[in-house]
Amino acid sequence: MSQTNTKSSSESEIKQLKEKIASLEEKLLRVSNIYRYETLQNLLKESK
Repeated sequence: MSQTNTKSSSESEIKQLKEKIASLEEKLLRVSNIYRYETLQNLLKESK
């Protein structure tokens, strides 16, 4: 494999990893918000 192909492949892998990290961070923020509002959700379910 040539140096250019290796560099291009590495850059592509890095880009994919950055996208996966961003996606995971977004999902983790949603989970955090679920727990943060759990009490409110429970009160709303009970119509309080």
